[in-house]
Amino acid sequence: MKGEKKVSSKSKNSTTKKKLNSKTKDLVQEKMIDPKDINLVKEKKVKSLRIYFSYNARLIICIIIFLALVLIGFNLFSKTINYVDLEDINYYEKSNLDYKVYLKENDFYENDYLDKDMLYVASIIDHIDLDFNYNFQIDKNIDLESTYKIIGKLVITDPSGKNTFFQKQYNLLNDKKININNKNFYEISEKLDIDYNYYNSLANRFKSSYGLDVKSNLIVYLKINNKNTNVEEVFSLNDNREMAIVIPLTERSITIQLNYNEINESNKVIKKSEYVLNNNIILLIQAILVLILSALMLFIIIKLLLVFNRKRSIYDKIVKKILNEYDRLVVETEFFPDLEKLTVIKINKFQELLDVRDNLKLPIMYYNVTSHHKCYFYIKDDNDLYLHTIKSIDLEGKYEKE
Repeated sequence: MKGEKKVSSKSKNSTTKKKLNSKTKDLVQEKMIDPKDINLVKEKKVKSLRIYFSYNARLIICIIIFLALVLIGFNLFSKTINYVDLEDINYYEKSNLDYKVYLKENDFYENDYLDKDMLYVASIIDHIDLDFNYNFQIDKNIDLESTYKIIGKLVITDPSGKNTFFQKQYNLLNDKKININNKNFYEISEKLDIDYNYYNSLANRFKSSYGLDVKSNLIVYLKINNKNTNVEEVFSLNDNREMAIVIPLTERSITIQLNYNEINESNKVIKKSEYVLNNNIILLIQAILVLILSALMLFIIIKLLLVFNRKRSIYDKIVKKILNEYDRLVVETEFFPDLEKLTVIKINKFQELLDVRDNLKLPIMYYNVTSHHKCYFYIKDDNDLYLHTIKSIDLEGKYEKE
């Protein structure tokens, strides 16, 4: 019995195959269909009809993939970064300038020097001793690199002090470094001897040489630069600080001015907040690769958007032409037959479908699969379906080659 069933099944398949081949052969002999323009689908389940994604579907899928890649990339990248919370730290700085004016031998002053904040007779000044002191303290132990130097600047201006005739800078103390490690304070103390007569004679010589009414000063600066060196911490320090002494020249009597430039401050707030890369190199590489893929996906999206209008116009133009020229022969339908119950004969050219219609005397059906992107023109004859498919994506490739 089992053997008979197999013979019967083979016989049935052979009959179907002969019927299909006979019908195809007749269509070819009558020149209805070019043999190169048809594909016979012999299986009940039409495996040759691949899954089709419309333009809108492809665009949406690409956008979803792009957004997913961006989220994954930034998520991976965020795992490679450590965020240091905001913290307020107070620091304090205090400076003190002191000086002594040493005198030449004279008939009036018994002491060798005079203290600060006095009026001095310029002609009996021998030299001036300067004493710079600076203290820095912070509420937290840190690593700090500090550099400082002392500069003298000879400045000769008009009496108003607005226009400069001459200026020259002197390095009175070259750069010095102070490095503190895991400490919360440091101190600078420097003493300097200024040869008042040297600078005063330079200024007087300039004045007498050109017969000008001038104002001359020697300005001595202590410049401080603080830089936090902690890798895990960033402090917004007021890094450039200076204190200065202004010593008048070319005058019969002088008063020396001290300028701290607001260096004596306390309760200043340092705000610390930063992102620091950790040592997870693998995650960082993965994040970069995913972001590169998202950039490529963005390029595909832009390409789809750029060709949208052209694809749509080519497709619409061809379908509209067919519907207008063959309006009496084509019937639009809202339903499409179940292909699993039919034998599908794929036809690549619409003109060949017209030949099939002339031979079978059956109407050509039009089914819109996806507006502006895909449609079917077909003729149904019993269990046979003659199918012609138009897709915008195929037209795009065709016209790009042309």
